[in-house]
Amino acid sequence: MSAISNEKLKYVLVCVVAVWSGLGLCNELLRDEKNSSKYSVACNGSGECSVEITDLSVRLNKACESPRISMSWNKRAENLYLISCDCECTSHDNSGWIVQLDAVDRKPSAKNVPLGRDITIEKLESSSGEIHDIYSSHPMCEPIDRKALRNSIFASLFKQPTTIGANPYCYSVVYIVENNSVPLIFTGNEQLKRYIKEFEVDVVSGREIQEEVERVSGIVRGSKY
Repeated sequence: MSAISNEKLKYVLVCVVAVWSGLGLCNELLRDEKNSSKYSVACNGSGECSVEITDLSVRLNKACESPRISMSWNKRAENLYLISCDCECTSHDNSGWIVQLDAVDRKPSAKNVPLGRDITIEKLESSSGEIHDIYSSHPMCEPIDRKALRNSIFASLFKQPTTIGANPYCYSVVYIVENNSVPLIFTGNEQLKRYIKEFEVDVVSGREIQEEVERVSGIVRGSKY
């Protein structure tokens, strides 16, 4: 029997047990199985993966309150996820959640964080010091910290006003690293440091976010990519 048919058999058996138990779980399980084939996970050569999950979670939609939601992870830190709530606006004034699932000697956690423009570590590593947007290129506000970048699990870009040349703005990098299984977020931009420190949005409980990310990650990572 093939792996695919074994997977289907698993769902059938679970559904049968659910019906006998009067739990009514069958529709939910079958919906999740169907959704897993709808979502295309994109991974680059550095092991950074991302997938849009906007239509997959009512809870995360409630937490984000934004038109587009994505989930990212890095194969160097399998239990760490970044949920990005994308405003789809030119200011890239986004937020999200760093979610730590079960790790050795650590409890699961979810932390609400400010996020700017999505970018991969791989793309920053190959950057010449300028970031391309729709119409033109813009400079970095400060040099990319190559050591911090090498140690990062995720990265994000924040727009900052500038007087560099004729550019109305520049970009600062925010680095998200993992230190002893604890996610840390930092930047070399002093103004941005204060913003990150003061940022706090309590939409839903961290436990609720963590549980939902665990469920959704099981769905999207169960599909081939």
